[in-house]
Amino acid sequence: MNQKLEGDKKRNETKLVPLSSQQFIIPNTQEIDLSRKCGRQISVMPYAVKSFKFDKRNMNKFNSSGVSEMKEGYRTICNLYPNSNFLLHIQVKERTKFTPSQMRFIEEVQDISETPFFCVYEKSFKQSANDFRQQISEAKKKHSDKEIIPAVEVYTESDKNKIKIMKYFGIKKCIIIYRNYKKYDLEWKRLMGLLDVAEISRFVLGVTPRYRRKNKASILLAPLRFGANYVAHGLPWSGGKGSVYVLGNNWIYNVTQNSTYPASRIQALNKSNSLTPQIQNLSVKQIETLLY
Repeated sequence: MNQKLEGDKKRNETKLVPLSSQQFIIPNTQEIDLSRKCGRQISVMPYAVKSFKFDKRNMNKFNSSGVSEMKEGYRTICNLYPNSNFLLHIQVKERTKFTPSQMRFIEEVQDISETPFFCVYEKSFKQSANDFRQQISEAKKKHSDKEIIPAVEVYTESDKNKIKIMKYFGIKKCIIIYRNYKKYDLEWKRLMGLLDVAEISRFVLGVTPRYRRKNKASILLAPLRFGANYVAHGLPWSGGKGSVYVLGNNWIYNVTQNSTYPASRIQALNKSNSLTPQIQNLSVKQIETLLY
């Protein structure tokens, strides 16, 4: 049996994580801005995501000296949408290890009263369970007025022990940073399964790109099929104008001439939320056809 067929067989034989009865697509700050621009309302906003993207073009702002400007932006968006609870997404390249200055940025930018959450990003996916325990313990003491939400990479090491630590501290929510669902298929199944058993809600942040190049299927399906409760897109890593797409009933984007880019993004967001209740009716084969 060749390698591709063997991989397909293993994928089809592996049971998916039981899907939650409560699954929502929540907006990031870019989508919120597009909503205001086109005058179309986002249908579901129990939570929303403040996204800070850092790459080689703006990495100089990802340190404690760049906090003031970023913090004010976080506070402003929270005040504009007081009925939504905002979480923090630090969007960085795969396998990033945060420096002490970057960790201070992540802490200080959240030093606002407008969000009920404090998101604790692990220093590195290689961080030990003991170090992780200390980080959570310190956060709970220092930010006792907020709900602590750990943020981990899908390939985080010592995952089982880290989840035991979450349970020990009474953690109810966990952020999982989205990474390629094909490359990390086994890691997705393992981590989401462990969190599901621990009864910890799964927030998958940073899904990018929005659709597959091959068939234009929405990649939101990937974290949803692994059992995510809440999912949010990331910010595009690169810009550029292209065709305007709307999302169809089959989770596939289609070219349209009857919409603008901002309106099409909000249409897709709202359409996704109308489709999520039907995911449990899709067979493994149907989902695999879209995603692989």
